[in-house]
Amino acid sequence: VTSLTVGSQSELEKALKNKNVTKITVATQGAVTFTVPQGNYSKVDLVINAPNADVVNNGKFKSIDIQAIKPNTYRENAKGNVITVSATGDARVIVETGATVAKIMVSGSKGNVKLVVDGTLSGITIDAPVNVTVEGKTTVAVPVTVNEKAAGAVPAIM
Repeated sequence: VTSLTVGSQSELEKALKNKNVTKITVATQGAVTFTVPQGNYSKVDLVINAPNADVVNNGKFKSIDIQAIKPNTYRENAKGNVITVSATGDARVIVETGATVAKIMVSGSKGNVKLVVDGTLSGITIDAPVNVTVEGKTTVAVPVTVNEKAAGAVPAIM
């Protein structure tokens, strides 16, 4: 088994303990909260396809791809993750105080992406024509790269 799809907190925790798993997809239509326990999951790609769910991440992953999430509810507490927001709807990613994110890449085709940076974010790359708002308690400038295919993107730094 290298790829697992989970729909509950207990399934998620079981999958994270399985050393053979390299990709975990959280997929549910349910209005539930997933909390990823602290840990080093650096061989695992995490995919979130849960349009009505809240996710609180405390783990270090190889990659994180937010394909669908409740509009205001992804919370990052870990250090060193690279997060892709490929959601086609609205998304909000909170980099919590004490968390460090290497990069957030926004590649969704439309919608509004709000990034709340209370911790550290080393860079944002925008690859799609979406509205990206950055706010939060960080006092360090966050470099933003807008690629050619993102013509029409509207980055707003609060």
